[in-house]
Amino acid sequence: MKKVAFIISLVFISIIGHSQSCLPNGITFTTQEQIDNFPTDYPNCNQIEGPITIGNYPDGTTITNLDGLNNITQIDGGLNIYFNLNLSSLSGLSNLTHIGGNVSIFYNPELFSLEGLNNLNVVEGDLKLGEYELTVGNDNFQDLSGLNGLTQVEGNLILFKNQNVSTLTGLENLISIGQNLEIHNHQNLVNLNGLQNLSSISGTIIINSNNILNDISGIKNINVDSINNLTIFDNQQLSNCHVKSICDYIAIPDASFDILNNNTGCDNSEQVEENCETIGIIEHNNLISIQPNPAKDFVQFHFEQENEIIIRIYNTKGEFIEELEGNTELIWNCKSFSSGLYFYTANSKHQSYSGKVIIQ
Repeated sequence: MKKVAFIISLVFISIIGHSQSCLPNGITFTTQEQIDNFPTDYPNCNQIEGPITIGNYPDGTTITNLDGLNNITQIDGGLNIYFNLNLSSLSGLSNLTHIGGNVSIFYNPELFSLEGLNNLNVVEGDLKLGEYELTVGNDNFQDLSGLNGLTQVEGNLILFKNQNVSTLTGLENLISIGQNLEIHNHQNLVNLNGLQNLSSISGTIIINSNNILNDISGIKNINVDSINNLTIFDNQQLSNCHVKSICDYIAIPDASFDILNNNTGCDNSEQVEENCETIGIIEHNNLISIQPNPAKDFVQFHFEQENEIIIRIYNTKGEFIEELEGNTELIWNCKSFSSGLYFYTANSKHQSYSGKVIIQ
């Protein structure tokens, strides 16, 4: 019995010895020697409690690789990678799965991709590719491949001045952003493909100064209820802003949005609203009937061609008050609501609708 207990204790000690957290104040790397010596200086250290900084602003470093960091699986603080003049790969971070703070990556002129971060699933803070305040981006990224495992950014996703990125390929598994989605100042970004599975942002969408951007349909699946504000401006080639998420959002009474100085069709809010009404959002026509309207106790919505639909009801202040979910027939019990004007949006897999309901 004592022998068994002794063996169990040895196994437990072995597990503890090979897996531990460390460096509560974080660590900064400015030389290749520091990177190379990390496994020896901090044996079995795979969960960093504080932030990691790899770089030296403004002088730069001569770090070429991060292979000495390949035992790190989690960073509870943030991760900063900047001003590494010779860094060509992030493969040393291939076992990293979770970052508990902000991530900032910019001005690594020999870095052509984010390959090496493929196992990263969650960023609890901001993910910033490019630095707005320093007006410095990532000139050589072709796309965002390497972030294919990322499902959640709990802070802001900020993309700034990634000059050779033409598409957002690499973000296909991103589902939610906890705050804002910001896409600024890209010279070669043509579309937002890669964001098709993004369904929630809980903040503001900002798209500005992307010179040849002409397709934003990649954000069409963002849930309208998660958008707090919308700003689209100075995208010279962008003429089609009437994608589903935007049409749904601007149909909400008192929604806050600014759309200006893009190409014809998206040059101002009125053009977008008109295009949404014509193409994307259908108000009372032969595809939908509402009885009675005005109503007193209940409203019945009938859809000719739909079988799975969600209706959201708003008051005149734009405040969400109720959601209905069902098939071609949905009934809103409205007898407990004050008399007056109400607005609805109805969304299915194929179509969006909007309209007005009056309660007597």
